[in-house]
Amino acid sequence: MLYHQTKDPYYVMHFLGHKSLKSTEIYINIEHTLFEAGANDEFTVKIAEKPEEIKEHLEVGFEYVCQKDTLIFLGKENDNETRNNAVVEVFQNVAEVR
Repeated sequence: MLYHQTKDPYYVMHFLGHKSLKSTEIYINIEHTLFEAGANDEFTVKIAEKPEEIKEHLEVGFEYVCQKDTLIFLGKENDNETRNNAVVEVFQNVAEVR
């Protein structure tokens, strides 16, 4: 979670290759939601866009949860219901940003 580490949206925008700060704000909003949830060790959410990233996450046990535009949300945990609820919350927050 790059923004959580740097607190610099322009650095994150450049690092992710975004052309617009609006795209980066979606990423930052997702980060805020995940960290506000209390850094729960019961699940991990990954967001991928490229087929190679998706394949890599699936190969190590992540499961498809949902998609928003070009972003694919994947999750991994012991309790599927908790993960799905957390990802749905992140998904709803992304929708609010747009």
